[in-house]
Amino acid sequence: MKEHKNISIKKNVLFNILLRVANLAFPLITLPYIYRVLNIIDVGRIEFSISFVQYFIILSQLGIPTYGIRECSKYKSDENKFIKTAQEIILINILTSVISFIILLSLLNTIDSLNNYRELILIYGFNIFFINSGIEWFFQALEEYKYITVRAIIVKIISTILIFVIINSPSDYLFYSLIIVISNLLNSSINLFSAVKRYRIHKYLGKYNIKKHLKIILILSAISLSIVVYTNVDKTMLAFYSGDRSVGLYAVSYKIINVVLSIITALGMVLLPRLSHYVTNGLVSDAKKIIDNSLRVVQMFSIPATFGILAMAQSIVLIMSGDQYLAANITLRILAPLLIINGLANITGIALYSFGKERITLGSTIVGALINITINAILIPIFSYNGAAVATIIAEILVLAFQILCLRKLLDIKVNTDNSYKYFFGGFLVFLTCRIILSFSIPWLLQIVLSITLSIFIYFTYLLLMKDKYLLEMHERIFNKQRRKK
Repeated sequence: MKEHKNISIKKNVLFNILLRVANLAFPLITLPYIYRVLNIIDVGRIEFSISFVQYFIILSQLGIPTYGIRECSKYKSDENKFIKTAQEIILINILTSVISFIILLSLLNTIDSLNNYRELILIYGFNIFFINSGIEWFFQALEEYKYITVRAIIVKIISTILIFVIINSPSDYLFYSLIIVISNLLNSSINLFSAVKRYRIHKYLGKYNIKKHLKIILILSAISLSIVVYTNVDKTMLAFYSGDRSVGLYAVSYKIINVVLSIITALGMVLLPRLSHYVTNGLVSDAKKIIDNSLRVVQMFSIPATFGILAMAQSIVLIMSGDQYLAANITLRILAPLLIINGLANITGIALYSFGKERITLGSTIVGALINITINAILIPIFSYNGAAVATIIAEILVLAFQILCLRKLLDIKVNTDNSYKYFFGGFLVFLTCRIILSFSIPWLLQIVLSITLSIFIYFTYLLLMKDKYLLEMHERIFNKQRRKK
């Protein structure tokens, strides 16, 4: 590509981490306000509507965000092939978006139990078009993480300002939903303009071969649907079994976990283009090295983060959402191990996909979805939102275990746990530090700031004293850069 430059993985990771930090920072600013302005029932209705529409977004995407990155990244050195491949994928996505929206409208008009959510589902339903037309995968395939990050931050700033200006009472929940959807429209509009202006994605390059993409896209769509089932079915089942209040309490806990998890999984989408390139060009040893290092880094950061949430769950819930959501602190503790489980699963899933093992990923996610539905059906009527949390943890553990086994047996890639004991003991130090600070009678916000700051200092000091290989390597790189600048 004319404008594409060979950006290093380090810079990509840096921009992606900056984006994830923004994804962490903006919810930390807006969610405490939203949860206090809107009532818990309407929050539950919003979360159910989002989770319901998510099935149709995934149905319309057919695994295209992942497939588009892998396929287009193969042709970064050939502009015409890159653009033509992208156009073929976009044409498929346009058709599936229309079909998915029609199915959504049909169900909305035939299922009476959805009447209470009709307006919200209609509003969020337009995300089917706005998210798909954003073609984020196009820029990820080009490794344009600087552009993605800057654009996303600008849109987040605009939407944050709108939230604080417009949302002032519980009756504004529809306006809140409109702001969320409009922000997706703004993202997609900027992306389309950039794709046309910079890469001439609209130019016709000859006869299209749509058929060649369908086989793998159908497999990926099944994977995506099974993933969305066992990540969204808990909210759907909670709404029918336990009501909107339970959905609201569960959603608060799950959202807090996802905010932190977005930082830990920052490596994932950055690695996919590079891994696909290595595997396509036969550089298997380089691909395996990246996977191994990524799994180690995920352990280093996810384990202490899990212990931190276990220690501070109640304070986090109070600051993020207020007294009316206090019961969610137990749910948050149950879900905390997802930081480790999903952090590792993000890498194992990408590794299997990069080596062309889509069917294994499909099998593991379908089994995970079925297990999640079964356990939810048993536990939700008894334990409500806490039962849903337990079901999620069990399903995710089993999916991760299966994927790790397949990586080892088929690709000879192992999850190295040599240093795990260091991270777990360091996590215990984090837990201890947080609990000591929480024992003092000081404001919650100050407790959390002190807990996080001191925990980070103690954890990484401990790893340096233990001479952790990967932390020392990072320290050495930073030191060498500073020395070269001087």
